[in-house]
Amino acid sequence: MFKGARKDDLKQNASELNLEVNEKNTLWDIIELIKNSEPYKENSESVKEIADLVIEERKRHEQSQVEIEKLKLELEVAKAQAEIKNTSCEGESQDSLETLIKSVRTLTVKLPTKQENWVFFFSSLERAFSTKNVPEKYKAEILLNLLGERASNVIAYIKDDDLSDYLKVKDIVLREFQPTPSSCLENFRKATRNHNETYMMFASRLITNFDYYLKLRDVSDFESLKQLIVSDKLRQTLDRETASFISVRESDKWFRPDELGKEVDLYYTSRGKATPENYAGHKNSNVRNVSKVFLSDVKSIKCVLCPKNHHISACPNYLMLSVEERIEVVKSNKLCFNCLHFHTVSNCKSKVSCHCRKRHHKTLHFHKTDEWHQPVSAERNKQENRASGDSQNRGWLADAVNAPSRGGEHSLNVNAPDFVQGSSLTFMSNNCNKQHSALLSTAVCYLIDESGKQVRL
Repeated sequence: MFKGARKDDLKQNASELNLEVNEKNTLWDIIELIKNSEPYKENSESVKEIADLVIEERKRHEQSQVEIEKLKLELEVAKAQAEIKNTSCEGESQDSLETLIKSVRTLTVKLPTKQENWVFFFSSLERAFSTKNVPEKYKAEILLNLLGERASNVIAYIKDDDLSDYLKVKDIVLREFQPTPSSCLENFRKATRNHNETYMMFASRLITNFDYYLKLRDVSDFESLKQLIVSDKLRQTLDRETASFISVRESDKWFRPDELGKEVDLYYTSRGKATPENYAGHKNSNVRNVSKVFLSDVKSIKCVLCPKNHHISACPNYLMLSVEERIEVVKSNKLCFNCLHFHTVSNCKSKVSCHCRKRHHKTLHFHKTDEWHQPVSAERNKQENRASGDSQNRGWLADAVNAPSRGGEHSLNVNAPDFVQGSSLTFMSNNCNKQHSALLSTAVCYLIDESGKQVRL
């Protein structure tokens, strides 16, 4: 299985099987690691196929590198033969070539990193050739020198006799890196000025790219240009599926407006699709947007506490709860604390709805107690809010009225829970100590509204 495999091949096999390999592992260790792995035990044939593919891929890569080196050597031999033939002017020609390379490199833009900029690169290069009066025999060599590492891609596809032909080398480079006509047009539409170029340079780049697009479309007269503009506009209105079909049908050429319209109509008819005006999936269709608006208007709101269709803030069952219980309802149903809808507060688009200007609903607002109020524990407040009023308030009434005082009389205990904010019991007492206490004609009363807010009267 691993015949002819190198350590790098085994590492790649182990990586394909999600196995970790250390640098200290030997060749034998990696083989044992692969054989003891679960994928190998479950399906050893697949692992063997992967190993064979890795080895074959490495061999093909090495073979291609050998061929490239061979071509480079042949190129060097060709250069040496040319130098032998011109021994009389060898030094002078070499100095002249090096000087031309430096001059042309200075006048030419940098090698492009995007496909759409290769045309502008060659336009700049040819202007430099014209400025420096570069001989035809040096143009191909200067181009290969400027390409640097990318020249290996060109050398692999060109014959020895064509290495000195600038036009053939240029044609191979453009075939290797040039964009398609559709992508060229799209790049022209989306082109933006680079931070290091002037508007004059930007305009020149746009002109060059558009000229190259016209060259790819084989447009050289005004009538063809008009038809191309109309066809591009028609193609721009098509949906993605139809545009892909038209691109396949066009191949290397392009349809005139009448031909394009005929192809699109036939495509819609054969697929049983609606016309573009009624096609709901079209990106410019207004039908889809109208449907969304209509559905949003008639959408009903389900209450989480009762089967009725209303907002939870209008639900009587919700308003009867205390603030703590309302918060629990909001948390358990994952509602927004700001508007009580089904999303988080961070995604809420409504404005502040509480009178305190904070991000919570007005029904979830905690009201502050007065400064004179005697503090009580949170647990006692919770019990007071949830307890039924009958049995507990009767005990508070007894504490307030029957509080013992001097002389065996009864006085009003103002520290009883009935005087604590939140108590809803009303009582009167006239059995007080006449000598040491007096019943004033005043009372502390609180009014509770529907939202749970307590107002002191």
